[in-house]
Amino acid sequence: MTLAYNLILAIFILWQGFFRFRLVKCISSEKTVCMTKKGEFWFLSLALISTRLMDIVLTYRITPDLKYEANPLVQFAGLGWSILLLVNLFVVFACILLLVYSKTKNLSLFPKQKGYHFKEFVSHYLYNEKSSFYKIYFIVPYNRSAIVHFYGYLLVRTLITWSLCIVVHNFSLLTWETYRAYIVSYNAWMYLYLLLLPLTLFFFWKFFYNEFQTYRSLS
Repeated sequence: MTLAYNLILAIFILWQGFFRFRLVKCISSEKTVCMTKKGEFWFLSLALISTRLMDIVLTYRITPDLKYEANPLVQFAGLGWSILLLVNLFVVFACILLLVYSKTKNLSLFPKQKGYHFKEFVSHYLYNEKSSFYKIYFIVPYNRSAIVHFYGYLLVRTLITWSLCIVVHNFSLLTWETYRAYIVSYNAWMYLYLLLLPLTLFFFWKFFYNEFQTYRSLS
């Protein structure tokens, strides 16, 4: 019961903090430090590390030999704990590195002209062109700085949210026999990976919506 209580409490705190924490908009100068950026960076970094650790701990409790692990590296490649831990370390490090870049670089990516619509704004942000929104479906953006800034926002938030879902899934496997039987019988674990698509699309939209609102407020 103590483990269950602490796990549920940790998930609740991370969930509330993740979705209610807001970056206060500020205009930076040489003498002005936006502490909320640092606060958001540390919160997201710790949330990412915590959720990945909870996933690893619960996975070890459920299947120490990885017999029932759903990760494709185990399911299809037959890899073990060493590779899984290395991959997790690499992914977490890469996400935090991108997050550092997105929080420390003051990029001027907004159009200089006023009155851009949302699609025109996204087009300029990624391609430095007003009418190239359609290119997002099949052409890599020209603006490399924008890509890194965008992924610094997208990856860490997507992975935190997805990791929370995985933690809930693992906890259910550990404590709920009916759920465990259903997952094993129907290979339902694959839906957890399909969940990455809507999460990615949501945070894609959220990033550009936030940037667009900032652009409008400055116009």
